[in-house]
Amino acid sequence: MEADLFAQDSFDAKKFHSYECVVFGGSLYASELIGINVINENFETLRNKKVVLFSVGASPARPEVLEEIKLKNLTPEMICHAEFHHLRGALTSIN
Repeated sequence: MEADLFAQDSFDAKKFHSYECVVFGGSLYASELIGINVINENFETLRNKKVVLFSVGASPARPEVLEEIKLKNLTPEMICHAEFHHLRGALTSIN
């Protein structure tokens, strides 16, 4: 897949206009998707684009957990508009 990649801190939201599809991924801490505010704050620009969101975290991918993540992080409009996926991570310790 060919794509432009940006770290959130170096991304200018005005660039959203240039894309037909936007994929956003972030880590999940206590059900909070880090950085999702850039998507929610620019919903009007993203309204007519394909939007795919993913989270990575230790939360299980059970339907009720995924619903909680969406309700906590997305506006009602984004819940209806965006495709959402959760990628379960793992906790490891280094001895």
